[in-house]
Amino acid sequence: MIKTEAYSLSARDGMTICGDYTSYDKLTKEKLMIIFPGMTAMTFAYTYVAFRDALVEQGWDVFIANAYSSEKIGENYPRSLAEITMKRHVEDFEDIVAHFKEKYKHIYASGHSIGGRVLIFANNKNLTGQVLLDPSGDTSNEAYALIRNKCYKFSKKMNCQYMDWGDGLFYPIGGVFEELDCCPFSILEKKVKKLQVPTLFIVAGAFDYAKVYKNMLNELCEYVEIEDAGHEFIEYGAMKKIAEETLKFFS
Repeated sequence: MIKTEAYSLSARDGMTICGDYTSYDKLTKEKLMIIFPGMTAMTFAYTYVAFRDALVEQGWDVFIANAYSSEKIGENYPRSLAEITMKRHVEDFEDIVAHFKEKYKHIYASGHSIGGRVLIFANNKNLTGQVLLDPSGDTSNEAYALIRNKCYKFSKKMNCQYMDWGDGLFYPIGGVFEELDCCPFSILEKKVKKLQVPTLFIVAGAFDYAKVYKNMLNELCEYVEIEDAGHEFIEYGAMKKIAEETLKFFS
């Protein structure tokens, strides 16, 4: 029997980390994939649900984390986007791994966009492996500049900058947004070269955001480019390809 349920656990700062947990009703827990989302994304985003379903069909359990929201809305979304920092994201991810590590023989992780960068900066000694889906790359490059110029706006009413994704929601810029802009590329490169677990980079072929990783990998890393795919991998066949590459890498 397979069950999906709302699931919560405690973070080290006393807050609650929530998410969706899909698991088989088995006494022996073999493999868990922890999915850490991209900026502003929720557990029901297509990228994560499609990835989850493909893995569950192959016998995996999956936990999709809710990392933050545009506002503080009860315990489900305790992290304000304007206040969250990379350090807090990393700590939350490590707390999720610590929570599950005694229950499973093997824990894997997947991070999309900024979630991929979180995994790069986290202590991943308790992971069997990880897959990074178009992780946030060099924020000084042209692709990121286009995002900044198009989506960063200023609200006179709120007297602050905000991110306009075009979905009608208000995403104030602060914390992790500012860290992305000021993180030296050299630090990111050093972190990648020091990764100590097998890591699969899956990059969107139609978007230059994460292609910089191709030239900085160590012997534990592999790089796959999904041709014609965008950052969210919503194109036909893209998520199927991601699942196939992931299962092959970890087989």
